[in-house]
Order: sequence, then C-alpha cells, then structure tokens
Amino acid sequence: MDGKVALVTGASRGIGAAIARELAARGAAVAVNHRDSADAAEQVVKEITAAGGRALAVRADVTDAGAVREMAAQVEAGLGPVDILVLNAHGFDEKVRALPLEVDVEALANVVSGQIRATMLPVQAFVPGMVERGGGSVVFISALIARDPWPMSITHGAAKAAMELAAKVLARTEARHGVRVNTVIAGITRTQASDQIPQDKLQKQAALIPMQRIGEPEDVARAVAALAGDDTAYVTGAFVPACGGALII
Repeated sequence: MDGKVALVTGASRGIGAAIARELAARGAAVAVNHRDSADAAEQVVKEITAAGGRALAVRADVTDAGAVREMAAQVEAGLGPVDILVLNAHGFDEKVRALPLEVDVEALANVVSGQIRATMLPVQAFVPGMVERGGGSVVFISALIARDPWPMSITHGAAKAAMELAAKVLARTEARHGVRVNTVIAGITRTQASDQIPQDKLQKQAALIPMQRIGEPEDVARAVAALAGDDTAYVTGAFVPACGGALII
C-alpha cells in the first residue's frame, strides 16, 4: 500500500484503530477519523508515526454533511487524495435496544438513518475522486446481527442490513470505474462494547463459535487490509465474515 492514502472512520479505538494501524503498517498514509475522542485519535497517530508511518487525526461527525466535506478537504490537504475508504463509524446510539413489538419506531428509524448517513456521506465525499482518478477501494464494516439477529437487535440489525444493501448497489455501479466495494462482517470482537458483557456470558458465547474464541480487533483489521489491497484487485461486492466461523456464507 505504499503511496496510498486511507481514511478510516471511527478510528480512535477498537476495530477502527486496529484497521488504521494495520493499513499504516502496510505502507498507507492514514487519516484517523473521530467525533469527540481527540486524545485517543492522537494516540493512534503517535503509534503509527512512531513505527515510521504517516497519519493525521481528523475530527468530524460523519453523520453531518458539512463536517464530512470539511474532513475531505483537510485529509486531501494533509495527506493527499483518498485511495482507500473504510467505513467503520456507525453513527447511532448503541443503547437503543428493544424487542420488535416494543421498539420505539422513531428510535428505530433514527438508528437506521444514523448508519446510512455515517456511510453514504463519506462515500459521496470521497468516491467521486476515486472515479475521476480511475480507481479506489471502499470497505464497509458490518456486523453478524445483520445476518443472524438476536431478539433485541432489531435496531442495530436493521441498520447494518440497510448498509449492506447500499454496499451491494455501490459495488455494482462503481465497478466499471475501477472502484471496488467490499464488506467485512465482524462477529463478537473484543472491544469496549464487549468489555461490558459479563465474562461468564462472553465465555458461553465464545464456546458457540466454531473457532472457540471471540475475535480481536486485529482479526477484523487484517480482513479489511486484504480486501483493500491490490491482491484482491478482481474482488468487488464480496462479503467476508471475520467471525471465527459463526457465519458461513
């Protein structure tokens, strides 16, 4: 990825931070997007630069069109045109969970809207430049609940399912321009969110995964890097599970 510029949304911690570090380790200059975690984002930048890479922290709420446009200008001025766009930020309130017959429909609509805005606004800001330059790579980060939902997941599952449809359409429309669009489906992964799950429950969930463990952020990051790089130059519209066999496609 030498000479490439990547932007990772929601990259100040967890899976996003691991993706930023992995892409930088493979030679890309990386823009580390965050909404309100400046210190954490700067720490990711420091880790990348300490290892000899190039990185830039950029603050933007990716559900805000104006903020995304400003971010695009800042990244291009600081690192250059974006070749790799990783859509990791979800843009919704993770606390909104309910059963289908009890969910507040407005809250459900807001979660789905937040996810779509967090992905499609960056797509519309960065993909036209890729088209003009004749190529680029977009990687969406989805979740297992879009394919294998559990009772309280109607909000998150619907949001990720809507995002996956957007990825399919984008892959089909932009392939002729040399822009590849792929999706990594993350399973249960060790992040701040999973840290809130009691350890005994987490161990029971891990036992149900064929590989007998939950994922690490680096597991997802390596899958993203594989799809973003030139080794998969003839791959677009793919959905790759990074979930230890919990989902077989």
